[in-house]
Amino acid sequence: MHLAKHFNFVFNEVQNKKVLRIRDTLPAMAKFLFDADPKRNRFATSAWERMEANLTPSIFEWVVHDALSEAIFQVSQQGVNPKEVASFWKGFILVLARMDEDLITHSLKAMEIQPNVYQVRSDAIFCVIEIISSYNYTPKIS
Repeated sequence: MHLAKHFNFVFNEVQNKKVLRIRDTLPAMAKFLFDADPKRNRFATSAWERMEANLTPSIFEWVVHDALSEAIFQVSQQGVNPKEVASFWKGFILVLARMDEDLITHSLKAMEIQPNVYQVRSDAIFCVIEIISSYNYTPKIS
């Protein structure tokens, strides 16, 4: 925790005026993509949006796998905040955009986390349907 405090101070100070730009793909870029801290999230979102190359299996394993597993677990918990769910999907779509069909088939589908991202997607759709149906809205007809 002590090192994290110092890292956060320096990281936030560097990010005050401009988003930090790093050419390499680092685990922090995936972890921060699912982080609630706005400066961390902005850094990661910017990095993923600027990324040109697709992920390789080794980069997926090193950079994305653990952060995505943790994010899937967090967003699948009972009573999760809808803003966290929306933030998760925003980040996930950025990662997905850097994956080719082979990587999706052999790395994403092969992740050994329960629930997996496909179940979380189904749960999210069901949750949205429940929220919409819970509104007792009757349109006014003039």
